[in-house]
Amino acid sequence: MVAPTYTLADVRFSYEPDGPTVLGPLSLAIAPGSFVGVLGPNGAGKSTLLRLLAGAARPRAGTVTLDGVDLAARPPAEVARTVAVLPASSAVSFAFAALEVVLMGRAPHQRGLALASARDVALARAAMERAGVAGLEERTLESLSSGERQRIAIARVLVQEARVLLLDEPTAHLDLAHQSATCALFRAEAAAGATVVAALHDPNVAALFCDRLLLLVGGQLVADGAPGDVLSDAGGAAAPVRRAWGDAVHLARHPVEDVPIVLPGRAPRRV
Repeated sequence: MVAPTYTLADVRFSYEPDGPTVLGPLSLAIAPGSFVGVLGPNGAGKSTLLRLLAGAARPRAGTVTLDGVDLAARPPAEVARTVAVLPASSAVSFAFAALEVVLMGRAPHQRGLALASARDVALARAAMERAGVAGLEERTLESLSSGERQRIAIARVLVQEARVLLLDEPTAHLDLAHQSATCALFRAEAAAGATVVAALHDPNVAALFCDRLLLLVGGQLVADGAPGDVLSDAGGAAAPVRRAWGDAVHLARHPVEDVPIVLPGRAPRRV
């Protein structure tokens, strides 16, 4: 099934009705089959944008539509079957086994308090295999490392069979090998027709795997395009990367892949 297209039209968001705008004005479209990375410094509005796309927050002005239908007008159950969300923090309070946690991702497809079906279990095991945690089914979350728990959360997103994947820091707690494997997994989801939007802190991971980057600074979209265009020093001090991270970063080229890389430098000493 083809994933839907997002359209944001003059969207503005604030936490209070008369409070300051923290995101926007923002207008853009996100098409199926794309892996979009959202970059920016802390507090730039990355997570807020994902919440708007998920329908968890509503804009103060403007509209967020999914295939031409205002997201706010869609029934929550329908949105849950269409949009899967990986939050920045997904702590589970009880001592659930890993397989039980992944099966929670099947809730939008179940009726009431129905037990997991054989198909649900098969899908959960397949998702755990893809996320690289197939051997952890019976382990409780509290017995796992933070990286293993993150991959369990990723499997929970995959098993939802949603056509839109909204990911808030999907590589958090992952080592380099698992960062690469996880991003390759989501890139494959996009290649299969899903709409994938991920808020990322690491611009190098974004440059390697995303086909489009959105760079936010202070709630404003300052760059939108291919990684080579967004992560560019063109424009000197006015370049978007300078607006985002100042002189604390240096740009170079990846030694193998034809993509830019962003290297940290020593931040200017504060007097």
